[in-house]
Amino acid sequence: MTDQEKFEVVITSEGKRPEELANSVNEMEDSQAMITGRANLDGSAGEWMVIASVAATMLPHLVDLLKTYMTNKSDVTLKLGDWEVNNPTPELLDEFLRRSQQT
Repeated sequence: MTDQEKFEVVITSEGKRPEELANSVNEMEDSQAMITGRANLDGSAGEWMVIASVAATMLPHLVDLLKTYMTNKSDVTLKLGDWEVNNPTPELLDEFLRRSQQT
C-alpha cells in the first residue's frame, strides 16, 4: 500500500460469508480486506464482517461494488467512522461516498 489516504470501512451482516466481496476489494489498487466471523451458540453461521482498508481513490469503486453486492440482501450494516447505516439504499451509499470525501 502507498501513503495515500485510507478509509476503514466495516460491512456487517448475517449468514453466508462474503468472500466475493472481500476478494473484489482485494483486487482494487491500494486496498485490502479481511473477513472475520462469529458463530451462533449452536455452531451455525452467525454474523460476519468485512473490514476493508480502502484507498481514497478507490472509494467510488467500493460504492459501486456495494450497490451491486447488496442487491436483494438484508440485514447489512455499513460503517465509516461514526457514520453507520443499516440496509443502505443506493442513495445512502452515495451519501456514504459524499461523507467520505469530506473527511
